[in-house]
Amino acid sequence: MTAVLLAFRDRLFSVCIWIGVGFLTLVFGGSIPLLNWLIARWDPSQYFPHWMGQRWARSIVSLNPLWQMKVRGREHLDPHKPYILVSNHQSMGDIIAVYHLGVHFKWISKESNFKVPIMGPAMRLAGYISVRRGDRQSGHQALVLAGEWLRRGVSVFFFAEGTRSEDGHLREFKPGAFKLALETGFPILPIAINGCRDVLPKRSWIFGNKAEMAVAIGEPVEVEGRSMEDLEELTTFVRARIYGLLAELERPDQAKAA
Repeated sequence: MTAVLLAFRDRLFSVCIWIGVGFLTLVFGGSIPLLNWLIARWDPSQYFPHWMGQRWARSIVSLNPLWQMKVRGREHLDPHKPYILVSNHQSMGDIIAVYHLGVHFKWISKESNFKVPIMGPAMRLAGYISVRRGDRQSGHQALVLAGEWLRRGVSVFFFAEGTRSEDGHLREFKPGAFKLALETGFPILPIAINGCRDVLPKRSWIFGNKAEMAVAIGEPVEVEGRSMEDLEELTTFVRARIYGLLAELERPDQAKAA
């Protein structure tokens, strides 16, 4: 098959997948406002919209037979305990992967995502936290809201690099998640995501032919007894943990099916 035909095939395939993703987003995201209005009084933690997000992500993976999703280390994650979830970030596909953790959490997400039709309103109804990049006051307010959710028993999720990695290599971590841990005393749960760059590379709309997405959950990192003076050491320690988890995910025999 010539390069031209291969390129055409990939584009046609990607168009079909995007149509499916759009349909699922419309169905799940569009139904959240009405259903949430009906049950809001019984859902103070705004769990239902997040649960719908989980169903949306699983449906998208099921849409493409060439995609596989695996999760290992579930024994480190107590679904009844709040954590500061900290992960690397390779692709938009990471969002789909993280929803497969199967636990309730609140994303820390850039403000522009809340302006996207359908998705934005659904994110607000789920109680996800908006942050304006480069705005220190916005960042501070996001951490305040994250602390409130933690004290209510709900985990919060950070992509610690702040943005997607261009080449898949682990970037330096932003300090926000680690400041929050030291201020509140809640444990950090290191998470590594691999393979999602094959789903959708940064600044591309073309889906890869095959993607084996994998998530590894590490042991919780307790912060009891630490102070803000330990911020740099804590950040470095968690980054090293995630780096190690990524190395494990690159060995196929280490990943267990979700």
